[in-house]
Amino acid sequence: MSNDQEIPDLPGRYILTDDGVPIAAYETGNPDGPCILFIHGFGFCHAAFLRQFSGPLARDYRLISLDLRGHGNSGKPSDRQAYTTTNAWAHDIEAVRRAFDLRDAVVVGWSFGSMVFMDWVRNYGIGDFRGFVSVGSNGAMIDASEEYRLQRAQAVLRVQDKQPNFAAELREAKNAADRNVYRSVDSGLREMMVLSNLKLSLYATKVMAEMEHDSHDLIPALTCPVLFILGEHDAANSEETLQELASSLPDATVQMMDGVGHSPFLEDPPSFNFLIDNFMRELG
Repeated sequence: MSNDQEIPDLPGRYILTDDGVPIAAYETGNPDGPCILFIHGFGFCHAAFLRQFSGPLARDYRLISLDLRGHGNSGKPSDRQAYTTTNAWAHDIEAVRRAFDLRDAVVVGWSFGSMVFMDWVRNYGIGDFRGFVSVGSNGAMIDASEEYRLQRAQAVLRVQDKQPNFAAELREAKNAADRNVYRSVDSGLREMMVLSNLKLSLYATKVMAEMEHDSHDLIPALTCPVLFILGEHDAANSEETLQELASSLPDATVQMMDGVGHSPFLEDPPSFNFLIDNFMRELG
């Protein structure tokens, strides 16, 4: 970003979930177009999709986004159960779905956001959603390897040992921004990523680390068309495992994006937007 004027002015509004958490939600794009709901990843917020909100997708589609609980401008509850149950995260999506009267919408979930959508599926079924794009994620629908389980257990311990320290949190936010991309992004986007990470409190991070996501049993429920988008240099998943998962679903494909990492929508917006547009058009 060369200047702040390139950042779209996207005012949001607050929606109250069934368990009393205020969720910041946003709308832009073509109000008469088909709807796309964007769900960000862990430690980020709706601003992760800035390059979609100001790009060609906004011309043809109604674009809805939110800040998940604990993230961005949404509420940050002190109750541990507000972060550690599947129905808690499902509340966020359901509140937005009702508030914006989302019918026949397509969900684009990035990383942790894909897992949150599967939490919604667990609690409500596929409902009126007519398509699902999972970016950099298998939606926790595959069995984790022993190596992954060990690495995650070690990561949880490291998080639990952390104490409030703003300088350390700032360093970690910068590291998280860099870890999530392979292709460097401009300074404006990187600053947005750092600020988003800082808006997730350490308390929420420590509690969320305790939650285990396992959506393997939900594969039969995912009856809508599904597109998995994976960056060539995304270490979180492999094309082989996603292809295997796609083959177990009734209508799913995998699309690799060259030269990008875990955040293809930021690293190569034109290619990412083309894939989303093509998926929407194939749905009719």
